[in-house]
Amino acid sequence: MSISLKARIAKTPLFIKIGVAVFLLGLGYFIYTRVKATKSNVPQYVTGTVTKGTLVVAVTGSGNISSVNSAQINTLVSGTVTKVYVKNGDTVTKGQVLADVALDTDSTLNSSKNWTSYLSAKNSLVNAQINKVSLEQGQVAASNSLDTATQSITTLGQAVSNAETAYTTAQQNWQAVVNDSHDDPNRQKAATALSAAAAAKDAAIASRDNYNQNVAASSLSSDVATQKYGTADDAISLSQASLSTAWLTYQQSLPQITAPTDGILSNFNLLPNTAISTSTSTSGTKNSTVVGFINLPASSLQAKVSLSEIDVVKVIPGQKVTLTMDAFPGKTYTGRVLAIDTSGTTSSNVTSYPTTIILDSGEANMYPNMAVNASIITSIVDNALLIPNGALQTANGATTARILTNGQLNSVAVTVGLSDGTDTVVTTGLNEGDSVVTGIVSATTTSAASSKSSIFSTLGGSRSGAASFGR
Repeated sequence: MSISLKARIAKTPLFIKIGVAVFLLGLGYFIYTRVKATKSNVPQYVTGTVTKGTLVVAVTGSGNISSVNSAQINTLVSGTVTKVYVKNGDTVTKGQVLADVALDTDSTLNSSKNWTSYLSAKNSLVNAQINKVSLEQGQVAASNSLDTATQSITTLGQAVSNAETAYTTAQQNWQAVVNDSHDDPNRQKAATALSAAAAAKDAAIASRDNYNQNVAASSLSSDVATQKYGTADDAISLSQASLSTAWLTYQQSLPQITAPTDGILSNFNLLPNTAISTSTSTSGTKNSTVVGFINLPASSLQAKVSLSEIDVVKVIPGQKVTLTMDAFPGKTYTGRVLAIDTSGTTSSNVTSYPTTIILDSGEANMYPNMAVNASIITSIVDNALLIPNGALQTANGATTARILTNGQLNSVAVTVGLSDGTDTVVTTGLNEGDSVVTGIVSATTTSAASSKSSIFSTLGGSRSGAASFGR
């Protein structure tokens, strides 16, 4: 009497059932890892998108609320007051002369030095403007050279085609003469013509290939010239900021003390024949002296922040500012640059420049010495194409962006402008919506050997142990 499969399974010992189940599970895992191990290590790309928007470039500084209703009157000169035009309580306007000073020798030399610095900054601005014109001419010349080389390629391509046609005709003539074995003079003539046609074809191809190299070189020169021209406006902006700083420094060294802003004069302590002295920092720069204050409208608040020597040259009075304070989390305040102390202060061989900011509005409980963080807006580019900085690479003076073409990573030449540290303005080479590569991540390939080891470990023994279990 036959026993059914179900009965056979029911009579099978439990440890055999468990062993078969473990074996089948391990076998399935082994097959899965074997398949996975055959997959190659395929790089994965992190991408971004070229977008259109507004780029805001700013410099940052930290400081504190310096005054709730007044602005300092600073001077960098030393000497003797000869005439005073105002008194405490008078309403003054920005730039108004408050007093005249007879400069001592040091201040006279310092004023001359600052005037020289101003003229140098002025010349630098002119040179930057001239350089822009030169770079524009270079860009046009490089573009024309590329056009000429490209046109030459077209002409040479036709020349190669004509030479190949002539060579084919010469071959046909040669073959016709060869078929006529009695025509020895014509055979020699045809051989000479064939040789000449071959030489002409080779020369035409060599000329075309040479111009192909010229086109590549001209294209690279054109890209570099375009990129250099794209930086000309940045150089002009930097020169303009340096000129403004030099002019402010010179103004502070003139034999006159002027009002830094509109308001009511207070604590102005100068009288005729009053001596003014200044101190010099360890770096050799003069420290400014406070000679009075100007009271501002009751709603006005001031903050003073420190800027580095790299950032201060980009800042001029009147620039817009956004500010945050630890005392008022989640709130942002606006203001404008009021004045820059161009004498600077030096500590541990690091020079910083106190910059006064007047707030547009504030809180009733904002008190002096509360900490502030300021972001001074130096440039705004509207309706700009923006590319993530991670997609850009620079080598040999040329900037490129990484893109994917049919799954392959390629680079395209681009011209870039200002950057806010995260995104950069791109003026040529890409379009809005283009996908760019910002990073590369490699997938991990599983080892076939480790997969085998894993399966036999799962089965609880060696390869021979697995075989004996299967009997």
